[in-house]
Amino acid sequence: MTAPVADQGAIIYQDAPLSQWTKTLHFDAESDCRARRQEKIKDSEDEVELAPSSEADEDGKRDAKNALDAALASQCVADDDPRISGSSSPLEPGIVRKLVH
Repeated sequence: MTAPVADQGAIIYQDAPLSQWTKTLHFDAESDCRARRQEKIKDSEDEVELAPSSEADEDGKRDAKNALDAALASQCVADDDPRISGSSSPLEPGIVRKLVH
């Protein structure tokens, strides 16, 4: 699942309730999910590293960094996890941690 984002992915609300997250893929086994998550993180790290550093390419570099942050914040969650339906409260109500760069 991926966390809600704002500002074209520059802000990631990783502590938002899971009921607000987006289901991206379904896996039959948690190990498959973890493996795909690690693959996505590695691919995103490669994109950041390969993105040109010139001022003309700032948007591409920023987009690659946003994708990496989203991959790092992603979680593997069981379909029947009660947090998805919002039936359990967040750990710290009213507090939302953001990743901002």
